[in-house]
Amino acid sequence: MCINLSKRRRLEITPDFSSDEEDLSHDFNPRVRALGMKNEGINFAEKNDMANALRCWQNSLQFVSDDSSVYEMMAQAYLSLENNFQAVKSAEIAVNLSPFWSEARLTLARAQREIGEIQLSEQSYKIALSIDPSNQEIVSELAEIGKILGSLENIWSSRVAKLEESECPDDEEVNRCFLNLSRRCPPSGKLT
Repeated sequence: MCINLSKRRRLEITPDFSSDEEDLSHDFNPRVRALGMKNEGINFAEKNDMANALRCWQNSLQFVSDDSSVYEMMAQAYLSLENNFQAVKSAEIAVNLSPFWSEARLTLARAQREIGEIQLSEQSYKIALSIDPSNQEIVSELAEIGKILGSLENIWSSRVAKLEESECPDDEEVNRCFLNLSRRCPPSGKLT
């Protein structure tokens, strides 16, 4: 839904908030202002200007703080800027606000994958798939995560074997560190 504001900031086309009793034409209506900023952020994102998109969406949340779609879009923007921890944080808020929205779960899964939390990512993909079983994007990415986890299992097995073969405390400590570090996948998804 798109709104068009004239120079005098009067609402010409109003969003459908039929359940609200408020006067939607009022210039300071928080829902209308939030929607305007949300749409402005979408326009920036479409132009690949993620910094300004994030600024608009953050401003939007000052007026309506429970809009899961804004948090989900922020997570995507953070992912494109490779600010993966902020992406996880925003995606988690989106999921908490809309737990049965598969797109929010998918974005959370991607963000978790990017910080190397492959097992958490797999769980999020599975939940997204249970919500939207016909979504081929989820199916494809879940299969990719399965392959990564298979490779990680091989690494873990190798590290456990080396740990069991360790004869001196220093070797044992080194192998234990390698085992713990290998529980995380590098953000690139490439395993060595």
